[in-house]
Amino acid sequence: MRQTSCEITMMRQNLHKLPKCVALLGSLPLVGMAPFVFAAPVPTGASGTLAGGQTLTVSGSSFGTQGPHIVLMEDFERDTAGQKVQLGGAPVGAWTGYNSSNTFLASPNAHTGKVGFHAFDYPHQGANILNLALSGQYQEAFISYWVAIPAGKSFPGGLGPNSSPTPPGPGEWPTDSAWKFAWLVQGAGANSTASMFDLRTMDYGGPGMFQPAESNSGYAMYIEPGNYLMNANDIGSSWWTWNGWNRLTTWMRGNSTVPSGAPGGMQQTLNNQSGLSTWSFGNPVTYPTSAMFQKGVPNYFTQINVPGWIRENSGPNADPTYDDIYIAVGPGAAARVELTDSATYAGSKHATILRAINWSNTQVTAQIPSAGLDFSGTAYLYVTDSNGDTNAGGIAVGTVGGTTAAVQPDPPTNVTVR
Repeated sequence: MRQTSCEITMMRQNLHKLPKCVALLGSLPLVGMAPFVFAAPVPTGASGTLAGGQTLTVSGSSFGTQGPHIVLMEDFERDTAGQKVQLGGAPVGAWTGYNSSNTFLASPNAHTGKVGFHAFDYPHQGANILNLALSGQYQEAFISYWVAIPAGKSFPGGLGPNSSPTPPGPGEWPTDSAWKFAWLVQGAGANSTASMFDLRTMDYGGPGMFQPAESNSGYAMYIEPGNYLMNANDIGSSWWTWNGWNRLTTWMRGNSTVPSGAPGGMQQTLNNQSGLSTWSFGNPVTYPTSAMFQKGVPNYFTQINVPGWIRENSGPNADPTYDDIYIAVGPGAAARVELTDSATYAGSKHATILRAINWSNTQVTAQIPSAGLDFSGTAYLYVTDSNGDTNAGGIAVGTVGGTTAAVQPDPPTNVTVR
């Protein structure tokens, strides 16, 4: 099997990245599979080069025929830290507007590569909101992004712990609602009205309380099981890490698009300390008040804002930072290929979503982001279909950050992961 040699570079400290040098991925033979209980994807082999910007061809079965419609993949690598981020030039898609005259500065702190995005404007004490106006009306979205509070910086918020009038310091949770991480809206701009659809993908709503899929119109997609009280939608803060990057992933689909008995979507968090956590949203039939569309609002969204909103006057030390944003919409939005650092999907502490280029039931072609992966060691491959089902056990497809040869794929386990 062919190998490459690459110089081992020092790990970047704090919020900077691991080296992007990788071993070449050889052509991997297919491996037979035992019968499985659910029709989850069964990747059995892959070929290509395990490096940033390179393509992998994944073989297997039960991938489904519906791949994702990716409208944005953003890594900010074309930008320069300290200068205004550009609307165009992302690896996939383009932003359509700045929501204000704020600074919109690129950050030297990055999840992968060298550049991220300051989502808060110090001089004007307000959010730097990027608008993504879509070309149509959609009822399903899959949104994933990495966020961090750089070392020595603070979570946004106007009130510190115990309602202190001073904004929170490093490592402190604010008392007030402070951050809406991304926002689906039916109209333009950043504001929502009760007569138009709006839904946030994650909302910091109070002291240590994170709420997925909340709305200004007074409804939400609730995690299951649970009741319909506001606090039933709280996933807490134990998943968060102050010492690095957090991936927040939300898949939400409208009432009419949810199969009978299936979840309405999911909320997922991931970082290198707490690992992977996943919550399912209730089905709109069994959880009638847990649904994407309610109260007579239009049954579609036309724009996605990142971030959705950040508390004004959060102080000069607030620095919520974004990188590696991935957005897919419409049927198949949840379908994806990921490379992680773990032989089981549930055990992952690092993960990268690839750009799906071609998709069929037995073969997927996907491109590794040009900024590379955020981990070293063996990389494991996972495929998720449009129903949100993922192979629980990954196939090892090569070594990141070293010179060892690619290893043979392990057969996936036969359990469905949502």
